[in-house]
Amino acid sequence: MAEIRDLKPKSAFRVFVSSVIEEMESQKAVFPAIETLSICLGFIAPSGSTIVEEKMTADGPVAVIECLEGYQLTSSSEIQCTPTDLLLPLDRSCVPRGCIHWGDHVPHGRTISVICLGFLFESTCHYGTLQPTPPLCCRTPPEINNGHHQSLRHSNSITIVYSCDSGYDLFGVSSFTCQVESGEWFPPTRGGILLCKPIPCLAPPQVPHGKFYSPSGSIGNLEEGDSLYLRCDDYYHISSEDRTITCHGGDWGLITSSCEPNFQLVNIQDGLYDLVYKIQTQIFYPQNIGPYARLSCEDRQLEFVTLISQEVKCRKVKLQTSGSDYTGIVEGNVDGAVYAPIIFEII
Repeated sequence: MAEIRDLKPKSAFRVFVSSVIEEMESQKAVFPAIETLSICLGFIAPSGSTIVEEKMTADGPVAVIECLEGYQLTSSSEIQCTPTDLLLPLDRSCVPRGCIHWGDHVPHGRTISVICLGFLFESTCHYGTLQPTPPLCCRTPPEINNGHHQSLRHSNSITIVYSCDSGYDLFGVSSFTCQVESGEWFPPTRGGILLCKPIPCLAPPQVPHGKFYSPSGSIGNLEEGDSLYLRCDDYYHISSEDRTITCHGGDWGLITSSCEPNFQLVNIQDGLYDLVYKIQTQIFYPQNIGPYARLSCEDRQLEFVTLISQEVKCRKVKLQTSGSDYTGIVEGNVDGAVYAPIIFEII
């Protein structure tokens, strides 16, 4: 006969019995499971806990509890479970776990806010774990001269994208990503080359009968924002008041001015040019009219022949007019305002 002792309440046991007789096969018997009765009848484990054991003490039956995951024990794990005790309100032995963030205690259910690179991240303490995990912010990204950057937020990262101001090109890595789970930049921002360099300007444009000059006297290695001004050759003037061009983005933009001749030849034979307005005539000394008369012919790709009174006689060099000779009068526009016929006056 076998005796079983020290059975715990509200437990299940299985009994196996075997016997061995010499010169015979061993015999084994299996009995149905033995279930012991609960000594804490009607006792329900407090919220956030489970009963792991019942035992009898000198003070009566006791339920031993264990906190569920995400809860922490705030009092004894042994709770009296007599019928009288069941009528009393129980303090919660297991309460939801709080969280720790940067050394500070965060109660269960409370939300914290973290600012990272200008973006707001929020996390809520849920049974001992901050969800989602608060970000580990990266170091402030470096600034860049003649450029700027913008920030883009993703679910678990922040990307910084660099760009240069107009007229500058970016040299180096253009974007960096902060992994908020590790607090590290990828690629690393330290030691990298990140510059906005001026875009070299193209060679100054060519203008017939003129040339662009720099106020400093040099037109080499021109950069963003540099300006040039137009200077016309002798006997030519600028067609408008806008004589300056400025480099933007490596280009000089649209040129609105040109160099026009101070004198032009007007055809009086076939009426190709008609004077519409009454224009005040300009007076020139006879000794100075020669170069202007020659220029008038050359401007029409003609060869100067003679100058008699007010008429300049030219000979065609290229087939642009009918007849062998071309006769016209000289108009002057020395100040760049308007053309007017030239009258010779003997002084």
